[in-house]
Amino acid sequence: MSKKLIILAAGMGQRLQPLTTEIPKCMLPLAGRNLLEWQILSAQKVGVNEKDIVIVAGHKAETIPGGKWTIAINPRYAQTNMLRTLWYAEKFFDSGIVVSYGDIVYEPEVLEKVVSCRHEIGVVVDHDWRSYWEKRFESVLDDAESLKLDSDGRILEIGQKPDKVENIQGQYIGLMVFQGNGLSVLRRKYSEEATLLSSQEGGEKMRIDTLYMTDMLQELIDEDMPVYEIPINGKWVEIDSLRDLRLAESFCRAVGDSLSIDRRQCI
Repeated sequence: MSKKLIILAAGMGQRLQPLTTEIPKCMLPLAGRNLLEWQILSAQKVGVNEKDIVIVAGHKAETIPGGKWTIAINPRYAQTNMLRTLWYAEKFFDSGIVVSYGDIVYEPEVLEKVVSCRHEIGVVVDHDWRSYWEKRFESVLDDAESLKLDSDGRILEIGQKPDKVENIQGQYIGLMVFQGNGLSVLRRKYSEEATLLSSQEGGEKMRIDTLYMTDMLQELIDEDMPVYEIPINGKWVEIDSLRDLRLAESFCRAVGDSLSIDRRQCI
C-alpha cells in the first residue's frame, strides 16, 4: 500500500499578512504556481497518487481547490498547533504517512528520499542550513532549533532552544515519515496526551493543543524510540514571513512542471 501524504495547511500565516488575510499560506504564489501545487506536483513525480494526498485546512479553507485529494478541516486552527492539526487526518492513517508542513516547498528528490526511507520514523534534516538562516534572520539563533545526531544518523535531540550555533548539526524542515511500529507509537503517544487533556484541569488541559511536532518527536526520542534523520543539503525553502517569500522568489524557478531551488542566489 502506498504512503499517504498529509499536508498540514491550517495555520493563519500571521507573519505573512496582508498576503494571507484572504488565503492560507499554501495558496501563496511562487514561480508561477502556488505552494500547494508545487507539493502536489512533487508528490506525483515520486509516485504518490493524488487520491493518497490529504490536506488539513483551517484558515480560509474554502480557497483550497478540490481535486482527487481529500481536504480535512481543523475547525480549531486558531487555537491549535501542528500536532493537533495532524490528528484531524487520523482516520486516513494506514501503513505509512508522510507529513509535510504546508508552508514549505522542495524539489522532488527531497520527497523521494522520504518516500523511500525504510526507518520507522524518519525526519528530514538539512545539513546546509546555516547560510540559508543567515539570509532569513538577523541572527541565526533567532529561529534555529537544536538538532543532535549520533554517528548512525539517529536523532538524539530536536526542537530545543540552542545556546550556540556550533551545537546545531542540522535543521528540521517540517517533512517526515511514520510507518510500521513508528506509526503505532505515534498513535499511542497521542492517545496518552489526549487522555491527559480529558483528565487534567488548568494549564495542562490545553497542552495537547500547543504541542509542536518537534515536542512529540523529542518525547519519542526520550522513550528510546529510534528516530532517524533523512539527510539533505538544501533544495527546499520555507515561506513563513514576507522576507522568506522574497528569498524564495529569488531562489526558485519553474523548469516545466518541476521546481528548481538554488539557495546560493542572493537578493
